[in-house]
Amino acid sequence: MSSFSLIQRKLEQFIKKYYVNELIKGAILFFAIGLLYFLITLLVEYFLWLNPLGRTLLFWMFIIVEIGLFVRFIAFPLVRLFKLQSGITYEEASKLIGDHFPQVNDKLLNVIQLNRNSQASELLLASIDQKAKELQPIPFKSAIDFKRNSKYLKYAAIPVLIFIGVSLLGDRDIFSSSYQRVVNYEMAYEPPAPFSFLIANDSLRAIENKPFILEVHTTGEVIPENVEIHFGDELYYLQQKAPGLFEYTFTQLTEPIEFSLEANEVSSRPYNIDVIRTPSLIEFELELDYPSYTGKRDEILKSTGNATVPEGTLAKWRLKTKHTDHVLLRTIDTAYEFLTNNQDFLLDKTIYRRLNYTITTSNSQLSEYENLAFNIGVIRDAFPEIDVQSKQDSTDIETIYHLGQVSDDYGLSKLRLVYFPSSQENLAQEEVIPITNASVDQFVYTFPGNLELEEGTSYEYYFEIFDNDRVNRFKSKRSDRYSYRKLSIEELEEEQLQQQQESIKDMDKALKEMSEQEKRLQELSKLQKEKKDLNWNDKNKLENFIKRQKQQEEMMKNFSKELQKNLEEFQPENQEDDPFKEQLEERLEENEEQLKKNEELLEELEKLQEKIDKEELNEKLENLAKQNKNQEKNLEQLLELTKRYYVTKKAEKLSEEIYKLGEKQEELSKKSEEEILKRNRKS
Repeated sequence: MSSFSLIQRKLEQFIKKYYVNELIKGAILFFAIGLLYFLITLLVEYFLWLNPLGRTLLFWMFIIVEIGLFVRFIAFPLVRLFKLQSGITYEEASKLIGDHFPQVNDKLLNVIQLNRNSQASELLLASIDQKAKELQPIPFKSAIDFKRNSKYLKYAAIPVLIFIGVSLLGDRDIFSSSYQRVVNYEMAYEPPAPFSFLIANDSLRAIENKPFILEVHTTGEVIPENVEIHFGDELYYLQQKAPGLFEYTFTQLTEPIEFSLEANEVSSRPYNIDVIRTPSLIEFELELDYPSYTGKRDEILKSTGNATVPEGTLAKWRLKTKHTDHVLLRTIDTAYEFLTNNQDFLLDKTIYRRLNYTITTSNSQLSEYENLAFNIGVIRDAFPEIDVQSKQDSTDIETIYHLGQVSDDYGLSKLRLVYFPSSQENLAQEEVIPITNASVDQFVYTFPGNLELEEGTSYEYYFEIFDNDRVNRFKSKRSDRYSYRKLSIEELEEEQLQQQQESIKDMDKALKEMSEQEKRLQELSKLQKEKKDLNWNDKNKLENFIKRQKQQEEMMKNFSKELQKNLEEFQPENQEDDPFKEQLEERLEENEEQLKKNEELLEELEKLQEKIDKEELNEKLENLAKQNKNQEKNLEQLLELTKRYYVTKKAEKLSEEIYKLGEKQEELSKKSEEEILKRNRKS
């Protein structure tokens, strides 16, 4: 390769670097001038608010200027860099190189011009080659320094500083708003109003069927006096609360609504209020399933959750709702969730005590929106009542009669007699006494009846009534405890002897009463004989006498029956060998016959008293006096015989007890002697 060819290649490298440098400088200037013109365009639109025609001219002028800048600073260097268009010549390049390198001066230009001479001789070629060798060591590319372009960066900083300054000190929306208007130059824009509307509510969401207060602020240079609201086909004025502060109340929104505001011919954009659907109850039923033992018919209460129910009632809530996801029944410390079936909610709960509760409804947007408070009162099932009266049989010391009344608020289930040896309740036995299932009943029970009790043992017993309260496992109540002793034969005989002694005392009193009655009879007979006619007082005396005589006869009958029964029950095994008992029984029979005669005579006296037949009345009174004397003698004999019988049997009883006591002492002495012998043998 010749020396001149090397010079040419180096010139090409210089030219390429030259246009790269031009491209860098052009890019900086394009950015600086283009951005500055862009900001000027936006500021013009921002302040002038041009009409569509003006913005159209502004837009296309911007496009033309930017294209011109691009062609001048970017396109030209690129085209010449890639040799799509001729650029600087070798001569022009040699001049630029000669300006940078003084030693080159015009040598490079001369070499290029000599090389273009078509009549080149060998001498000329030798001269070109020599000069080319002299220029060969010089680096032509170093004549271009990229760093020199840094002086253009100050022009690029100008629009950047303008943008930052305006953005910080002015409205941040200056460039963006005007940019939108310039780009959309065909769209009509109006200059900003002297004020704007600002919705102060946190959100435009209203609760269904609830008032919604719309709060509106106005901001700007002008404060309007009145603000209108438009929705549907209606127009209303907002209420001014303070300068620039307005309110409007939507009473009950059920559907979403679109509205706009207007004041002083300034209108807002459309706004929408969304309606939050409220979880609400449509139907409310409370079914009350009463315990079967109460006999009450089940009920269904509508639109209320308040009730008063018997203990153990099953309450069933049945709700129909709208826009509801969850329903809770809340008490003081517990929450029960309803079962759901679409918009129907169900809950069952057995009520044992007073229930104060609230029912709450919720959905995805509103939690526990409705809170309905109710209470269910509880009527506690009362304990059954039992009242027992007891009386001992006057003729049988071992028989006690009980008359009882039992009751309950809803019904009875069982009555039992519980009996056990004293202080041994663990050995208790029971006997069921039949009763009805009504709320009130009574019973009669003879104790011990057919119960098998051990002789000589003391017992305690009581009656226990049970109600029909299955919820509380049949509550019960007991009567008072009664004491009873099953007498042994010896104790029974002793008790019978005591009764005989009481009978003797009563017979003594009866004899005295008969003596008094005899005196009264004598007075009546005397009056009857002395007076022709009986006055009212005399008749009254006769009537009183007959009443007392009847009472005496009745008393004598009772004495005879008690004594007769006592004789039959006392030592029945020795009845055939006891002459005293036979004599007493004979006397008792005679006494009963005499009592019958007296009873007949008294009946006749009553009849005569009504007829007032004096002669026949005297006769009957005399007969009654004779019979009373006979009865008195008979009673004296019976009393004497009974006393002798009582003394004899008492002596026999004492003799028997002494004999038994002697036997026990003899047995004890034998045992003590045997123990002494055993001790002596051991020692």
